[in-house]
Amino acid sequence: MKKIHIVNGPNISHLHLREPEYYKNISLVDIENALNEFIIAKHFTNIDLAFFQSNSEGDIIKYLLDNLSNLDALIINPAAYSHYSLAISDTLAILKNQNKVIAEVHISNIFGREEDRKVSITAKYADIIIIGAGVEGYKLALEYISER
Repeated sequence: MKKIHIVNGPNISHLHLREPEYYKNISLVDIENALNEFIIAKHFTNIDLAFFQSNSEGDIIKYLLDNLSNLDALIINPAAYSHYSLAISDTLAILKNQNKVIAEVHISNIFGREEDRKVSITAKYADIIIIGAGVEGYKLALEYISER
């Protein structure tokens, strides 16, 4: 059984209240339900998903380190932390050094947004980066991980 943790950063819990032109009124529950339905539809019987969301950088780091031996792969949407969190980036380096597969996902196209959103310092540790595909980005990450 492949254990895949899906970690979402700040404000993902309130996507339905954010800019509809980027987030189309989807919610975190919508994302989680879509992914659970996706693994069933794709017959990914060897995948077990675990979900975590936090608005706190420290909580995200603690979660990742606490689950270091309990995850095979990570799908992370660091949200705003991707643009400036050296601490989360350092934690991803630890996961990478432990041979964990890492997919970074961004729901919106960060390159089509404000200047300060166009850089991801966490992306350097990702095996794959999926940007601007909405909820489909998480599904693409799951397919990528399932094939590895």
